[in-house]
Amino acid sequence: TVGGQQAAGVAPEYVTFKELRQLCGSILEMACTLLCHFCQATRSSIHSDFERSAQGSSVLHGLLNFLLDVRASAQMGSSPIDSGVLEYLVELDTALRSSQNL
Repeated sequence: TVGGQQAAGVAPEYVTFKELRQLCGSILEMACTLLCHFCQATRSSIHSDFERSAQGSSVLHGLLNFLLDVRASAQMGSSPIDSGVLEYLVELDTALRSSQNL
């Protein structure tokens, strides 16, 4: 063990930037998908006034804003996100917006 923290062979000795970027992309996909499923499970809507303060609506609003920012940065050509992940997030954004009639 190194400082009692890690057993030998459990963590790689090095990781390429490409591998790290792929891992971050996968985490981003999973996080956005989980947030989307949460919004569906809570039947969140941005149109209902009485739900406006509900947690689900806040999460939905934040997710839609984040995905809009991702799209905007991609259109400007300044997105550090891999193309496959970006394509998935754009499709997720489109599906969320269509379910909200936006």
